[in-house]
Formats: sequence, structure tokens, C-alpha cells
Amino acid sequence: MNLKSLKIALRNPKKIITHSKKKVGRLRNSIHGVNILNEDWDNLIILDACRYDIFDELNYIPGDLEIKFSNASSSDEFMEKNLDNKAHGDLVYICANPHIDNIRASFHEIIRLWETDWNESKGTVMPSDVVNRVRDNIDKFPNKRIIIHMMQPHRPFVGPKSNNFEMSGFSRQGVNIPYGSSPEVPFWWDRLRSGEIERESVWSMYKDSLDYTLPYIEDLLNLLPGKSVISADHGNCFGENNIYGHPSYTHHANLLKIPWLTVEKERKDIVWEPPYVQSKRTHFIEAQDNLNSLGYIQ
Repeated sequence: MNLKSLKIALRNPKKIITHSKKKVGRLRNSIHGVNILNEDWDNLIILDACRYDIFDELNYIPGDLEIKFSNASSSDEFMEKNLDNKAHGDLVYICANPHIDNIRASFHEIIRLWETDWNESKGTVMPSDVVNRVRDNIDKFPNKRIIIHMMQPHRPFVGPKSNNFEMSGFSRQGVNIPYGSSPEVPFWWDRLRSGEIERESVWSMYKDSLDYTLPYIEDLLNLLPGKSVISADHGNCFGENNIYGHPSYTHHANLLKIPWLTVEKERKDIVWEPPYVQSKRTHFIEAQDNLNSLGYIQ
């Protein structure tokens, strides 16, 4: 560390501590977590921010359910750890999460659902639209691994209880940028931390979103040939150890413990070809200042 850096550090000790904690958390997550590309599957259905415990409680889809640990505590960390700086010539990514364009990687194909199937009233991509888009495209890729990245049960919550309190959706520039007519509405974890809303209310809506989504997972399984796995990119915290939501590079069991439900079918013959579709990091350029101001980029 040079003298200038030392002076900056001494003036901002809290930032140094935060930065150090994130570096340690990033390393610990990587050591203990699974790399999804090294696992055995033809199709991987990702539920965003889905804890193992609620999946275990609510799931009724037959298959072999086990516990695995993610190598990431947020979507951007998940994309970075599993997909960044790689050529994925055997992989099609059907994605409702804009963070896919916050990395530099190439794929056989990327289908950006937030561009084609954005629900203006909900501020998210709904599970039914994911199913419809997969139905329209699945026959085009008979010999490719498929990742289907849904947004549920991540906020904004969907399902019968989703109007329990006002929420902002996510922006097409990034899931942690407020969206909609009232972008100043704080995120649920800020309101939960402040005591404005009760934990049970948020917890109920979070579970309700997963319960609402599971029938659409069944629809996807009926459409998909090959061996499928249902999992999550990371979990969620509701105040445990004073952690709310899913901050990046944070090592906590409820952020990293994820479901891994395997559903067997006759396997596909996967073929690797030179990838020709690039992720588009430029999509995030205008989002950087907003993410930084919210504390998601340090």
C-alpha cells in the first residue's frame, strides 16, 4: 500500500473494514460453494433468492432433493463466479435476471426475458411468461445445456399475498434499482430493519411467491427433455446476524444453502460449438451510478 492509499484508508476506516469483510466473504463462498457448470445436468432451472428451507417445506415436485451450497450470496456474484470470462459453447441461457449482462462471457444463445417479456404492472418477469418463452424456443436447442433463470421468489413478490405492502419492482438496468411509479419506496429489507413492517408479513409473501411459482416449474419440466435440476443462485436473510436481503460476498448459511432437486429423464447428447452470442456489459453502464449510490457496488 502506498502512502496515498494509506492516507485514504486512515480517513475511511469503515470502508476498509467493509472491503476486507467482502474479500473474506468472497473467498469463503468460493471455497465452500458449488460451481454449477461442474455439476451433472442437461437443464438447470434457477429460482432467484430461494432458500433451501422454504423450498423443502413447499415443494411437491417428485425428484431427489439434496442440500448444496452456492458459491455466491447475490446474483451478480453468482454470474461472476460461475459464468464470467468463459466461452459457453454448449449453453443456452434463458434469463429473467439482467445481471447476466453484467459479465463478460459468450454463449450459444442468450434469451433476455426482461427485454421481451417485461410485465409493466408487476415490475418483473412473471413465471407464466418464462414458460411461454421456453415453449417457443426449446426445440431450437436439442443438443445444448439450458439454464432457465427465473426471478421468483425474489422481490417484487408475486402471488395472492403480494399486495400486503407497497413494493418497488426491479429495473431493466438491474434488479437492485427501484422501478415504477414510486421508485422511492424502500426495499423490504430496509423497512424490515427499521421496524416499519413485520418479519412475518415479508416471510409470508416470500413463501407465497415460491408457492405461486412451483406449478410453472412443473410446466417447464414437462417441456424439457433430459436431466433437469431445480436450484437457486443464492438464498435470503431476514435479519439473521443483522443481515437483510442478500448482500454480495457475505458468508451466511441462509444466503448459501440452496435446494438441488434432480428430476431424471433420458439424457440429451450435448454438443459444444464455438459460441457466438456475447453478454452485453454495456447494458449496465447507465445503471452503475444508481447501483453505487444504493451501496451495491463498492
